[in-house]
Amino acid sequence: MDEELPREVVGVGLDHPSNPINVGAVLRAAGIYGADLVATSGRHHDPKAPTNTHRAEREIPFLTGLEDLFDAVPYDCAPVAVEKRKEAVSLPLYEHPPRAFYIFGGEDRTLGPRITDRCRDVVVIPAGIHNLAAAVNVVLYDRRAKQVRQMEGEV
Repeated sequence: MDEELPREVVGVGLDHPSNPINVGAVLRAAGIYGADLVATSGRHHDPKAPTNTHRAEREIPFLTGLEDLFDAVPYDCAPVAVEKRKEAVSLPLYEHPPRAFYIFGGEDRTLGPRITDRCRDVVVIPAGIHNLAAAVNVVLYDRRAKQVRQMEGEV
């Protein structure tokens, strides 16, 4: 009997985001790109920011104000830190795991070893510094684009 492939899961974790406008834009991106979950650590955020125009929290779980983002990582998902570090894999070269929980730092901070040491992978967006919402959009788009290319290559 063939072993069934695991269902893809995409989660987004925001480590201590400070800007509710960015949190709303991240929710919008998560809805557009089909993420299964968005979670934040630190203070609570209202999902009804004006940048969350699709009201994504109606379709996907939004966990906010967690003490530890790793409490939100779905079963068998690889935690992936998105951070500028020497050892990070450049996003264009990165092979996304089928079950991934991407963790992004807040607008005014880095993730640091308290997060990156607990992640399976560390990925860097090579184009330089992005704001939080832009970084989430870039990573989720990269994941989707690579899936489309893979499917087109299999046809």
